[in-house]
Amino acid sequence: TVATFTMSGNGYGEVLNDDGHWQLRMSGTNAKSAVTIKTTNGLLDLYDVSVPSSLKGFAAPTTDLMGSFLVDGSLGTLSIANMVGATAVVRGTLGATTIANMQNNSVLMTNGNIASVTVNSMSASSIYAGVLSAGRPVAAGDFNPAVSIGSFTIKKGPVGLDTFVGSTVAAASIKTVSIRNVNPAGVAEFGIIARSVKSYTRFQDKLTQAKLSNLPFGVSDNFLGGATNFMVRIV
Repeated sequence: TVATFTMSGNGYGEVLNDDGHWQLRMSGTNAKSAVTIKTTNGLLDLYDVSVPSSLKGFAAPTTDLMGSFLVDGSLGTLSIANMVGATAVVRGTLGATTIANMQNNSVLMTNGNIASVTVNSMSASSIYAGVLSAGRPVAAGDFNPAVSIGSFTIKKGPVGLDTFVGSTVAAASIKTVSIRNVNPAGVAEFGIIARSVKSYTRFQDKLTQAKLSNLPFGVSDNFLGGATNFMVRIV
């Protein structure tokens, strides 16, 4: 795989190779700085990204994130291929985000609002915006009430393929949720947890199985009753 790193705006970056693990260290960036990674002949495995301030955009749709990704400020847009056992932290707000697949206990977390997240699939992974608890939130007090997710969407994929498995999306407020092909199996509760969800739709392939608005307190979608650990919970 051949990878080309490009930067615009203020600041500079260093691309490092630590025993075969590619890393990117940024300095001097601000809200006008942007990073683009393009590859030929395959995907790039990137193990560490460090940005000590804000960034306008990080566009790497053919790069897999395998380790840590830290933006110590806000990030305007984010586009990557897969998160594989990775942790991405944005200390400020996060704009439109596109990730092909999140898997192997990957975590995307922010201190501020997330405008939107679109994925092809999530498996044993989490998206947290403004979550104050150390782990999965379970009560209203576990959220920063001022932080929201604008939309969370799972894109339409191959018929019959499970695309939401053992994963959690959480924020005090989530405006729109559109998920599909949930695998209800799991050893613990998973799904959507928030203080409010304005619009929620769950598909199975092309079939709409649940469509709800202004979800009430409690469990709103537990589609196999007590036989599943998937739940949409308002706390």
